[in-house]
Amino acid sequence: MRKDVFDCIIIGCGPAGMSAAIQLKRLSKSFLLFEKDNVGGLLLNANKVENYLGYESINGEGLVENFRKQLLIHNIDVLNEKIVLVDKKEDVFVLGSEKGVVYNSRSVVIATGTIPRKLDVVEKKHDNVFYEVKELYDMKDTKKIAVIGGGDAAFDYSLNLDKRGHAVYLFVRDMKAKCLDLLNKRISGSSVIVEYAVDIDNLDLSRFDMVLIAIGRETVIPELKCPNDVSGLFFAGDVVNDIYRQVSIASGDGLKTAMKVERYLDDFEGN
Repeated sequence: MRKDVFDCIIIGCGPAGMSAAIQLKRLSKSFLLFEKDNVGGLLLNANKVENYLGYESINGEGLVENFRKQLLIHNIDVLNEKIVLVDKKEDVFVLGSEKGVVYNSRSVVIATGTIPRKLDVVEKKHDNVFYEVKELYDMKDTKKIAVIGGGDAAFDYSLNLDKRGHAVYLFVRDMKAKCLDLLNKRISGSSVIVEYAVDIDNLDLSRFDMVLIAIGRETVIPELKCPNDVSGLFFAGDVVNDIYRQVSIASGDGLKTAMKVERYLDDFEGN
């Protein structure tokens, strides 16, 4: 086997990808860890994480920072590069990056997570439309922000922005929220103004500085030139966990996937 063929390539550096990387490091496997955006993924948006063992409550940024430190302790580098293509030729996976670089490995873990669903009707009506609350963290001045959505994310994002001192208006399409009761109660005790049964298509957004949309997410993966069930190709985290987007689930899934990779590589060596 050529020296430039790694044991594994991990695509995505959210909780699943980081957990897989740490486990593979412990197993003394050679690997590369790629992230096209920011380390932490969707977790960076979280206002409060209250169901991750070891923490009574911690915000997403804080938990991601702890994860980063753990990567450093294990001397794991993150390559800021987007992998756009995955293929398999004989026993080796061939991965192409957006920069035109080609990487080779014996196994691949896709932990690319999800991207927000778009709302074109709003994008046509306002110049400052966002889909991730983390993109608004650096604002210094108080802004008047419209949040559109009725689930956990929309309520959590609204609380996050309210805590940062912004004037937040939450618009829900349905007659009632579809979020956790505790989030609904927290909204009631905050400064966030909530309106239900809103006709989003005809909503006047001109009075807001910006609009944040949280109407659900969908999975995103690189282009696969090989079957998605080909041996040696693994999926981990939110990319396969449907609506169960929780950091504990994703990190555990990443660990489990790394153990599957180890077994695959051992079988590979035995042949």
